[in-house]
Amino acid sequence: RIINRFSADIGALDNFLPDNLYKFIKYVGYVIGNMIVMVIIDPYLSIPLLPLVIGIGLVRRIFVRTQSKCQRITATALSPTLTHLCSSLEGIHTIRSSKSEKLCILDFDRHYDFFLSCFFTEIGVVSWFIFRIQFLSAMFNVVACILSVSMAHREYYISGNT
Repeated sequence: RIINRFSADIGALDNFLPDNLYKFIKYVGYVIGNMIVMVIIDPYLSIPLLPLVIGIGLVRRIFVRTQSKCQRITATALSPTLTHLCSSLEGIHTIRSSKSEKLCILDFDRHYDFFLSCFFTEIGVVSWFIFRIQFLSAMFNVVACILSVSMAHREYYISGNT
């Protein structure tokens, strides 16, 4: 079990870390660059920026805890599935001679369904995180648009053009 867990962690590092790190650096660069440009253009946009950063931090904190728990449960659910598959393949002659293929298939389906439910829960958690971040970003854009339009109207009326 420990070797299975260790090899799964190393596999995740080898397969997913480089691509995810690249995407993370790219998107964080985009976000920070956009925020800097927006604040340079209109310093009043720094006002809604603070609640946005706090909101993203809170959502991220919830996501990281939930995601790590889901990954742990998924890894735990995968182990019995693989163990059942290996033992079924090793004892295939005994299973066939006792005519208990349907029982073995039902048992495997039960293990595999539990694993898939854990895996899809993990996908749902990631989708939840993406939706929340996009919602917060959309709210920031709405506030930025409202502030920009209201400041433009204010400047228009202050300059005496009515």
